[in-house]
Amino acid sequence: MLQVEEIPKNFILFADALIVIAGIFIERRKYQFGLRSYQLVREMFDCVYPRNHSRILLRRAEVYNNIGYVYAEINQFLLTLKYCKISVDIDTKLRPSNHPSVATGMNNIP
Repeated sequence: MLQVEEIPKNFILFADALIVIAGIFIERRKYQFGLRSYQLVREMFDCVYPRNHSRILLRRAEVYNNIGYVYAEINQFLLTLKYCKISVDIDTKLRPSNHPSVATGMNNIP
């Protein structure tokens, strides 16, 4: 688990950079590296913000959806289901049911 003593001012930019890096790994089929990058972002969010912090909940849903997608790519469908369900649960609480992010999350569930 990550330990952060002081929240850097550019924390969100760093998380965004890791998300982009994870996406590049996924495009290159380096799934374990991409997955590790997404997991790192998830750990960062968990360490810095409370689980129900409104500023980060939707970002967390996006990361969970991306993790689920990676697990689908490596045929780990139980983990795909787990992470995509978490993503959809967050999205449906904060967005209307016809929002594109909700549809994307549901589409990723095997």
